[in-house]
Amino acid sequence: MRIGIDIDNTIVNTRETVFKYKRKSKFKHNKGYYLFWPKEEQEEFLDQYVEEIHLNAEVKEYAKEAIDLLHDKGHEIILITYRSNIRSSSSNANTKKYLKKHHIYYDDILFGSFNKGKVCKEHHIDLLIDDSLENIESAAKEGIQVLVYPMTYNKKNKYPRVKDWKEVIDYIQRMEKDM
Repeated sequence: MRIGIDIDNTIVNTRETVFKYKRKSKFKHNKGYYLFWPKEEQEEFLDQYVEEIHLNAEVKEYAKEAIDLLHDKGHEIILITYRSNIRSSSSNANTKKYLKKHHIYYDDILFGSFNKGKVCKEHHIDLLIDDSLENIESAAKEGIQVLVYPMTYNKKNKYPRVKDWKEVIDYIQRMEKDM
């Protein structure tokens, strides 16, 4: 099976790292995660901190082990991410460096994936694991099986949702039995 996996908030704790950098920044409003900020503030914050956030976010518990297990079982691991060199010319290289440092296995990585449904279809992805309901819906509309990785902003949805990486493994094992 070709498994597409998002990086931010799925493999790594990007959101928690953003909040850590927000506390250091001049942005003191109460609007939560930067995606909900005014566009100008988002841009300024990301211009200043995106590389540090990408290099310093922690790997989610059991993510590396789960990905290794999936690979060992013969699945292709395709990382599908919004990350790109648009904001920073070193973003792609730094992401690869981070993944190597943390021994995160992947067969391929697709940067700048702004329409993940289309990307999944073009790359023959069988299952997409992502925290973003927008990405999940986009992939589901293309006939891709989807699995929602849990975040506070995706609790209410109509798609299968797991609570952690151990449940990801359980879910995929059940899928394999049904094939």
